[in-house]
Amino acid sequence: MSFWDEQKNQNYSFLGKNLVVDDEVYTSEEIRKAKDAITLHETMNHISDQALSILLDNGKLINCPVTSKALRTARKLFGPCQACLRGKMTEDPAPPSNTDQPEIGTTI
Repeated sequence: MSFWDEQKNQNYSFLGKNLVVDDEVYTSEEIRKAKDAITLHETMNHISDQALSILLDNGKLINCPVTSKALRTARKLFGPCQACLRGKMTEDPAPPSNTDQPEIGTTI
């Protein structure tokens, strides 16, 4: 079984219990670890991937089974965090107010 993801421009197929993405094979264990990495990212208030990787690589999270490799695998398989992308969206600033400022001490 195989399918093409237009949005990510990637080809996915299954080889037994393994997932093949763009000629890279991921085991069910690697996929589980990638999901754990996403859960950790969300649990840590959507910390950036760079900051999380530094914490993981330097052993700053005691007894944490997640690795920075699992985080990279997660991004390859599942793409960027949609909540983080929405949080980075911006709107045009509101136009400046045209109303006169009242003098201090006057009742509005």
